[in-house]
Amino acid sequence: MQFFKRLTVFISCVFFSANLFAQEGKIQGKVSDSNGLTLPGSSIKIEGSNKNTVTDSNGDFVLENVANGSYTITISYIGFSSKKLSVKVPQLGKLSVTLQEDQSLLDEVVVTGAFDARKQINSSVSISTLDAKQLERLQPNSAADLLKNIPGVFVNSSAGEVRNTITSRGISNRPSFNFDVPGSNYVSMQEDGLPVSNILFSYFAPDLFLRNDVTTKRLEAVRGGSAAIVGANAPAGVFNYISKTGGNTFGGEIRTKYGLEGNGSNPYYRADINFGGPMGKSGWTYNVGGFYRTSTGPVDPGYQSNRGGQVKLNIEKKYKTGSITFYGKYLNDHNLTAMNLIGKNFDNPQLADGVKSTDFYGLPATAVQSFQIDGKTITHDPKRLNHSKDLSFGANWKQKLGNDWSLQNNARFSAKSLVLNQTAALNPVTLTGFINNAVAGTIGRGTITYQNNNTKEVLATVQASLSPGPTWTVLTNTMPGQNILKDGMLYAAAVYSDPKVNEFLDQLVITKRIKNMTFNIGSFVGISNVGRYSNGVAGIGFATLENRPQMLDISYANVFLGGATQQITSPEGFAKTGGVFGFNDFEFHKTNLAPFFAHNWEITNKLTLDWGVRLDNTKSEGTNYIRTANNGADGGFDSNSLTTYDNGYFKNPTAINYSFITNTVSFSGALNYLLSDKQSVYLRYSNGKKAPEFDLYATIDIPGKVALTNPVVQGVTQVELGYKIKTNNVNLTLTPFYSRLNNVLQAFTALDNNGQIYNLTPYFNSLETMGVETEVTVKLSDNFNVRAVGTFQSANFEQFKIATAGPTSSRDDDSFLDFSGNNVDNTPSVQFNVTPTYSRDKFYTFISWQYLGSRWANAPNAFKLSAFSQFDLGMGYDLSKKLSLSLNVNNLANTFGVMNWGAPGGFPAAFNLSEFSEAKKIAQKDALFPVGGTQPRSYFLTATYKF
Repeated sequence: MQFFKRLTVFISCVFFSANLFAQEGKIQGKVSDSNGLTLPGSSIKIEGSNKNTVTDSNGDFVLENVANGSYTITISYIGFSSKKLSVKVPQLGKLSVTLQEDQSLLDEVVVTGAFDARKQINSSVSISTLDAKQLERLQPNSAADLLKNIPGVFVNSSAGEVRNTITSRGISNRPSFNFDVPGSNYVSMQEDGLPVSNILFSYFAPDLFLRNDVTTKRLEAVRGGSAAIVGANAPAGVFNYISKTGGNTFGGEIRTKYGLEGNGSNPYYRADINFGGPMGKSGWTYNVGGFYRTSTGPVDPGYQSNRGGQVKLNIEKKYKTGSITFYGKYLNDHNLTAMNLIGKNFDNPQLADGVKSTDFYGLPATAVQSFQIDGKTITHDPKRLNHSKDLSFGANWKQKLGNDWSLQNNARFSAKSLVLNQTAALNPVTLTGFINNAVAGTIGRGTITYQNNNTKEVLATVQASLSPGPTWTVLTNTMPGQNILKDGMLYAAAVYSDPKVNEFLDQLVITKRIKNMTFNIGSFVGISNVGRYSNGVAGIGFATLENRPQMLDISYANVFLGGATQQITSPEGFAKTGGVFGFNDFEFHKTNLAPFFAHNWEITNKLTLDWGVRLDNTKSEGTNYIRTANNGADGGFDSNSLTTYDNGYFKNPTAINYSFITNTVSFSGALNYLLSDKQSVYLRYSNGKKAPEFDLYATIDIPGKVALTNPVVQGVTQVELGYKIKTNNVNLTLTPFYSRLNNVLQAFTALDNNGQIYNLTPYFNSLETMGVETEVTVKLSDNFNVRAVGTFQSANFEQFKIATAGPTSSRDDDSFLDFSGNNVDNTPSVQFNVTPTYSRDKFYTFISWQYLGSRWANAPNAFKLSAFSQFDLGMGYDLSKKLSLSLNVNNLANTFGVMNWGAPGGFPAAFNLSEFSEAKKIAQKDALFPVGGTQPRSYFLTATYKF
């Protein structure tokens, strides 16, 4: 109680002091551009002091508690030339400040990548920023899609609005493991300075709970470098989405957006709103906003593919010695994951004949599969989409303690949930294919009948035989899509998962400034609890090979059962319901404690040293409830042995407990030298660590694996040399870099001839990347400028070995695959984005050219994914100071570029990319295979009203 009494007295004193000092003078004004449009979020700072503020949604600012006298203030805004003004207190009148568009970024103050705000020119960090104006002009598919405008970052957004994959500087996301699992394994997606989530597993990725909307003030993107110190378990990068806050006058904006996706076929509707201002005369301000969106999607699946939105709010109190901000968010959104399409030609991957990116979709809306397993009902329903919910709230407190001491504490609690209904590994297969017949259980002797599951029309009959080996002969076939693949049909896995995650995240930083030094000491705490959830493949679906597939009904007249007919698929069209490899439950708890220290030393007025160290203690513990396979003797769920689709379900879960602790030390240090006030160079060395995520522990499926599990910590070493220069017409950043990822553990288990589980030889693999990042803005005239970002890199496997069990159960014939020296897969050697922009008076237009170079498709380097270009067009006109219109056309030329692929043969072969060798490519040169690609052309018209 004494603590709370003292805290109450302290807070009361703070607010009393704030009101007392408010009786002093103030500096106030409004900031606008040359067209008279206000610039919310502009920075205003009194030179030679720590007193600063930002403009509110109307462009107004107030610097309060300023003693009488003369001052110099600096006004800056991203994309505009900074301005210095001399002012006197008391003021004779309100300032009216006009900034000229410049597109120069090096004078902008950034807060990400360091524990104290500093100008980019003085920052020894590779950081890029996108402000509210740039965000307003762009029409990205997703929050992750914005990162395509950042050098060094590779984004695969072929899945749509969520479940994107993000990598930085060749530090690849789960190299060569899985073509269909998204994530941001080595980078941190942040919202207002804290990770969106401090946990990553399977299909649970941060971008499921992150949306860009009108409440976003800016994006700050750090690649490598200091991310090892400032990011939680994210040594390759930190991407911080910063929210708007309220100002001293009421204002805001409304955006309404209408679009046509799927090359102009499918409607898109969205509304954004943001407003804020003072809360009476208390000195508190507020900001609230969000969006709601509904759309059919790039491809019409027969139901809405995206529906939902979010609400964000914050209230803030600034006082003489600090500020306190309370914030919250509620997200409730449904999103479709775009299905893989069908590709051909390994030498130049492209869509198969008859397949269009705007028409082809996977399993139909009727592909609903329900079953009860151990008392729990599982329902995979594609119409439910990926349903993400996030309720979070927190507080960010900044306080000056006196004698140049200060602290900042940012804390947030969140409750997240995800219900995932995902069709995975969609793949064309043939009626005579071994894998799909083996999964279906149609090996032997007899006749297989394929019917349309809705009309019961017989579409094909196939004769199964065992002489000379398992073979299948097509007797009749009237299935659609035979022009795509002879005797073809679709084969896919229906994935279901329903995790719920509660998290508490807190970061405390205590700062001490002495003369030319700044010391920061603090800690990050992350507590993540994953409640018991189910995860697995709810069944294998079979469907016709056409733009709107129909589920198939498969039956098998089995000679070995005296000609009795087995029903292979469920009434919904699925085989192997209740689990293909086991439908398992999991609980997981992660506790991360990370104290850190950072030091910034201005050795001279030109030379600055900054360095830091971070200690991470991570405890990972949980329980895997692994169900055991049923031999089908009980007839499955329905007790009928002839309905084989449910005979192989998994049941009777065994609880396997585990607990692991990892301790890591990360370091980063740099020297920054100012060649002039507009030119600098820096050199940084970083050694960051990456502790294992939950996916490692989820593979523990028998008790004996606990002792064999090795939670190896990965290391990310980076060296970068940055050069930054700003002239009247050019703003350039050039960053050569070297990155190395090591300890990428490839460890698998097998059973020997005594039935004992053992570890195959583990290999600790590594990859390295050398490259150059560049970001440049050139002002060619008062009305015309060009912004370009580019990455040129070469990534190779120093070592990449995978152990494989031999053909017998003896441990003596184990071997390994060796891809050491090969190029790292899915890492483009060249990628760039060039955007010329023309603006005059109230009009602007731009065209963005995005080029993605060719990438090796897998670790064996069997073939390459082809290079391609995409063009985006944008234009806008200000009808008045309050109302504006804009038009965007994404993928102007309707280019289809292949972003990812799966091996031919169906599930699970589609996932085994590392086993698809050049020899297999030659042997299967005419095979069709799944591909994911760029979204088709879309049109968006947006009206924005600012008030």
